[in-house]
Amino acid sequence: MLKIIVLLIIDLIIAILLVCFAPLPADEGEGKTAYRGVVGDGGVVDCDALLPSAASCSVSFSSKTRYSFTPFINEDRMSLNGCTASKLYIIFRHGTRYPGKNHIRRFDSISEKLSNLSRSSGVVNKLRGWINPFLIEEHSHLSSIGRKELYCLAKRFKQRYSGLFDEVYSPDSFSFASTHKKRCVKSALSFAEGLFDGLDLSNGGESIGLQIDDRSLRFFDNCKEYTNKSKRNESLEAVLNEFLFSDAISKALREIQQQIDESKRFWIINEHELLDMYQICAMETANFGHSNWCSLFSYSSLQALEYYYDMKSYWTKGHGHTINWSISCHLINDIINSLSPSNPAKVTLRFAHAETLVPLLSALSLYKDDLHLLPSNYHVMSSERKFRVSKMAPFSGNLAFVVYRCTKEMIFVSDDHEDFVHVLSNEAPVTLDHSLCTGEGNGGNGGWCPLQSLPEIVRHVSDKLITYPCSLKDICIQA
Repeated sequence: MLKIIVLLIIDLIIAILLVCFAPLPADEGEGKTAYRGVVGDGGVVDCDALLPSAASCSVSFSSKTRYSFTPFINEDRMSLNGCTASKLYIIFRHGTRYPGKNHIRRFDSISEKLSNLSRSSGVVNKLRGWINPFLIEEHSHLSSIGRKELYCLAKRFKQRYSGLFDEVYSPDSFSFASTHKKRCVKSALSFAEGLFDGLDLSNGGESIGLQIDDRSLRFFDNCKEYTNKSKRNESLEAVLNEFLFSDAISKALREIQQQIDESKRFWIINEHELLDMYQICAMETANFGHSNWCSLFSYSSLQALEYYYDMKSYWTKGHGHTINWSISCHLINDIINSLSPSNPAKVTLRFAHAETLVPLLSALSLYKDDLHLLPSNYHVMSSERKFRVSKMAPFSGNLAFVVYRCTKEMIFVSDDHEDFVHVLSNEAPVTLDHSLCTGEGNGGNGGWCPLQSLPEIVRHVSDKLITYPCSLKDICIQA
């Protein structure tokens, strides 16, 4: 009887997960916001189908989370009486992409082992015949979903800050830059298409004056000290391995083993294959809206695996090491210079990576917990932590700085300040932790910081480690 009850509970969990990871609606319905654009593959783009719904699952996949699975403020315009937007700076992570080359090869290995099973449970019968849908020649490329994400984000930002966006591209009003990676360049082009209907983008970035700026946007490639201290760190490997062989991950491994080959006669699954199965679940969900692989994981197992990858990002990109975020100083310089009244561009747009966005957020002391992310803290941090990459830098994740010119009637406007900066992370207002950023705007829409004090504010919230202007060479030498 007990065994029957356990099996019923397992079936219920699987059913819930299958519902959660059902494909997103792609049809055009009455009242939906649909645009006809190229976005690389033609057809009508239904932007409403890419918005999160009230029924969205709470499960997320660290840096492999699709933007549409991340809740954000979706208002046509931020209602800020007495203030007019005068400048806008946004840095984006590239849109949803296909897996990298190494992941695709490991997915092939999983597919081969799955096909060789001579017996399987009902769950694995759903996976029998599964073939890796990702092609090696398309590794790391921006996917169709990724192009649509950026296209639709452009439509929303243009609607929200309509006074800043001209109908046609002008090099005096717009500044575009990206890293040299094709997924970032194509993200910039997809966003430009959403902004400028009918703009000929056949010549690539030339139509929008796209600059390649790896110095500011791929700063992590330009500091050997960072690579040695954070990315190639034996203590990091020890921390990750400690959690990989912890009770939480062992439980997930047992659950998968039981469903695929409980007898262990044909396939003894190891911890790294478990991570590969999680990555298949994540990447299929991001690109196709669902994955049958996800049905093999319990909710607690998905939480544990997300924590593993968040912990890795915390120590290689985030608050874990000072050098992770202090090397973002050239990007911070770019933000401050672009928002300056002397800069002619009204709208500045940058397209980069999670390795760019997470350090920037960390430099601004956003999403910072009181405790480090460690294996020993898992049961405390598993559900309550602020540092959650799926919320910070999902595919198409973004951080926006909006400069407002405010009238004297606004309660937080002093005799010395009329230009204020409003900050939004993934379209939701956030507040920088500084005494000058005390205004709460209309309806509590985040903190407001005086523009002329922005260098001082950044220096303060980064524990005075980022100065303006800065020297990446000095930061790396001192690390």
